[in-house]
Amino acid sequence: MDQIIIQGGYPLRGEVHISGAKNSALPILAAALLAESKSILKNIPRVKDVDTMLKIISSLGAEITQRTDSIELNPTVKKSFASYEFVSTMRASICLLGPLLAKNIKGAGGRKIEIEGVKNLEGKKHTIIPDRIEAATYTIAGAISRGEVEIKEANPKHLSFLLKKLKQAGVQIVLRPRGLIVQAKERFRPLHLTTAPYPGFPTDVQPLISVLLSLAEGKSVVKEGVYPNRFVYTGELQRMGANIIPREAEIIVQGVNLLKGAKVMASDIRAGAALILAGLAAEGETTVSRVYHIDRGYEDLIKKLSGLGAKIKRRKGRSS
Repeated sequence: MDQIIIQGGYPLRGEVHISGAKNSALPILAAALLAESKSILKNIPRVKDVDTMLKIISSLGAEITQRTDSIELNPTVKKSFASYEFVSTMRASICLLGPLLAKNIKGAGGRKIEIEGVKNLEGKKHTIIPDRIEAATYTIAGAISRGEVEIKEANPKHLSFLLKKLKQAGVQIVLRPRGLIVQAKERFRPLHLTTAPYPGFPTDVQPLISVLLSLAEGKSVVKEGVYPNRFVYTGELQRMGANIIPREAEIIVQGVNLLKGAKVMASDIRAGAALILAGLAAEGETTVSRVYHIDRGYEDLIKKLSGLGAKIKRRKGRSS
């Protein structure tokens, strides 16, 4: 299997452009099957999960035309059965059950929604929103590497809870109309936080912020309010010198002065990203295996980090 190799200790500097949100693109692709005409979707991220969804949709009979900056989907579905080979590889395939119900929705983004049925839906042109988790990843990367990074094509409003916590930790944030600038010079301050559904602190950012807090001056408490068992990655961070004590639905993070490079293994998308962040901040070389998890959620991760000055590369595994 492929591995990602990181040489730590290099501050990230420059700008990085954020891709479309995978977790927005997947249900929108599924919903487009409900329409009675073509849909054109822009800012679709080129990640493994999206590729898998497109294969499933194509296998159902829909016509898909991929262009440089968009995807055209003609919902000519001829089958009602999707291959287990595809649907077993990602949870988001359950979104395809949704097209069985054609609805209009009010109150999206709030705690209550109203759904009013309609007779049919029409295909539309739509631009996928920026990926707030990818934006959070590069924001924390800039801070943890002690660099200065401009995050472009991101919506700061989608990151408000994270940015508030980062400022409390001593990270400097300057907002821009379509992005932000992040830098950090002083040692981080500890935090207490609990993950929650949007607009609360994102559970997908919990592993990432925990890496930053592992280098804070003092004790932090991170509680998981969405997925109580989402702390598998902490064992890998301990291999790098992090002082983390897992408890029921929370972890206690006692900051250390330095992380050290090690051979570690990703257990899911965000755990993999967390280990990459740890490698950027660590002393020496870090090798991350099972990087196919990372491929599911990040477009051009190595290219983007390299463009910021990271010493990072992918090593291809031996084919069997």
